[in-house]
Amino acid sequence: MAMGIKHGKAEINVTPMIDVLLVLLIIFMVVQEHSVGLDVQLPQQTDSQGRPLPPQDIVLTVLGGGKVRLDQAELDLADLPNHLRALLTRSTPGVAFVKGENEIEFAQVAEVIDVAKGNGWKKIGLIRSERQQ
Repeated sequence: MAMGIKHGKAEINVTPMIDVLLVLLIIFMVVQEHSVGLDVQLPQQTDSQGRPLPPQDIVLTVLGGGKVRLDQAELDLADLPNHLRALLTRSTPGVAFVKGENEIEFAQVAEVIDVAKGNGWKKIGLIRSERQQ
């Protein structure tokens, strides 16, 4: 007696493959969050005699109304990137100390911090302004 064999079309069950794919996706997402990059030490800029340029610390005071004081020079916020880049031709960036005058919103201070970071100063320090009694 012959057994009945069905000659049907073979189908691949994709459910286990999708499960494996989702597990791998979750694993890669978790690993990516915990990975850290390497700190790279780039060569310092040098002057014409080959000596490293000295670090330049600056003080940025946010005055409000689109005005900023870079050390002692008062200038418009739009002109600040040009002045910061000009400083980097003579020195390497040190620390940019940022201070806001009284009654300044932090959004204006954050904008100055963004400009300083975007133009070479990676170390930012905040200075508390003196309160008037």
